[in-house]
Amino acid sequence: MGQHCNPTHAINVVTVHGDIDQVISYNGDTLYGVPYPSAITTTEDWMTLNSCTPNSLAQAGAAIDLVPAVSGDETQIFQASGCQGNVEHWKVNGADH
Repeated sequence: MGQHCNPTHAINVVTVHGDIDQVISYNGDTLYGVPYPSAITTTEDWMTLNSCTPNSLAQAGAAIDLVPAVSGDETQIFQASGCQGNVEHWKVNGADH
């Protein structure tokens, strides 16, 4: 998370990312020579800012089907606990940017 991100109150956050995104890699990478974090690291940064219980990000129920172009129940929803503001990560398996 950028050094200038210092919210004065809790912020509800949902990060959504396809795991085969070739523009912004799910696992983090570099873009124009500048490194960027993984989708999970970004979510964990929001967990820290919202005072969530460390290491509490866990899958919340069964995967669901949100993307017609991807076969089956492709979207896993993960939720953090103990947060001042809700933090979720939606991993869209088999989806790109």
